[in-house]
Amino acid sequence: MSLLRHGMRVLVVALLATSLGVCAARSLRSSSAPGGGDPARMPQIDAQTAAVIGGDLLRAKGVKDVVVCRTQVIMAPIGAYVVDALGTLQRDGRSYSLFRIGVYDGSDGPQYPTGRELAFIARGTDAAGGTAWLPPPGPDPIDADPNGTFISEYELLYDRAEFEQVPDRCHDKASPR
Repeated sequence: MSLLRHGMRVLVVALLATSLGVCAARSLRSSSAPGGGDPARMPQIDAQTAAVIGGDLLRAKGVKDVVVCRTQVIMAPIGAYVVDALGTLQRDGRSYSLFRIGVYDGSDGPQYPTGRELAFIARGTDAAGGTAWLPPPGPDPIDADPNGTFISEYELLYDRAEFEQVPDRCHDKASPR
């Protein structure tokens, strides 16, 4: 009898541990979900839709031959997608070929409408072959501007090295939008 009783205890403990693990996983999943699991703060678009919107926003700015390469979600400080793309844009004697555009995902309320542009960054070359950025002076304002002008768009350049490697990595995964 004691062997049966011991077996029952082991079974009960195993069931309780499994049950607690499932509850903990559900709790973790819902709190780490976009919007913290709050249905009112859930993204209103997915990454594929954000990529299409990002491509449309770039074309509206005059970018030609847009190829979306990568779409990433950001959740802080605001819910949005970051869309990286290749294309061509000529402006003020400069030629731009690498682009990043932020697209609000609709999870932060009506003041940040779904699909509206959050920020726009372009990287290219000037007539002398040097690096050119839109908006100028670029992500290195202290070097380019003695006043150290802060440009909020460059907050979206949190992974600058990855962004600058998009042209090398994009050709395998690129999708025209």
